[in-house]
Amino acid sequence: MKKLIALSLTILTLTGCANAGSGAIGGTTVGAGTGAVLGQVIGGDTKGTLIGAGIGAAAGALIGTMQDSNRIQQDQVYQQQNQGYYPPPPGGYQPVPQPGYPRPLPQY
Repeated sequence: MKKLIALSLTILTLTGCANAGSGAIGGTTVGAGTGAVLGQVIGGDTKGTLIGAGIGAAAGALIGTMQDSNRIQQDQVYQQQNQGYYPPPPGGYQPVPQPGYPRPLPQY
């Protein structure tokens, strides 16, 4: 029971750090923690925990790297679509009078 509590606290600590860096770092951290828990549950020994942590870290790093590359591609597409800059018209911007505005208040 003590091992399970310690392992759970370790997982929660590592998961809290998952969004502290890039997607690959966070994915590795979460994958290693999740793999370690699953390895302990399935194998029931240290060897299973270490194998699970290694497989989870590799899978998490792969998924995180893919998320990073997708984010970079999305940023590039956004930048390409929003390159237009429209300078102000010659003479600058002028207010356009609109019908229905009340008369200016008298000055006292």
